[in-house]
Amino acid sequence: MAIEEGISALVFSYASRHHYFEDVSRVDQELLTTIDHMTAHLGVSVLRAADWEKAIMTGYAAWRQLRKHGGGRLELDLDTQRLVFLEP
Repeated sequence: MAIEEGISALVFSYASRHHYFEDVSRVDQELLTTIDHMTAHLGVSVLRAADWEKAIMTGYAAWRQLRKHGGGRLELDLDTQRLVFLEP
């Protein structure tokens, strides 16, 4: 759990310096490498950098929509790996 919180704080710090990924299409390789090192001994170590990048970009796209609209709902489909924002 501590590593999860650390990754979350690390990514948030990075995102805040990059306008929460609003006009960014890629996550810095150094950040992805750091996440890889932090999770090397965990079950999620099977994830590729591209998986982490997709999760980060998808999550922040939804987060920006929630902020923009003052709330809303998120629908997650684990089978298709889609996260959809629904306006309030």
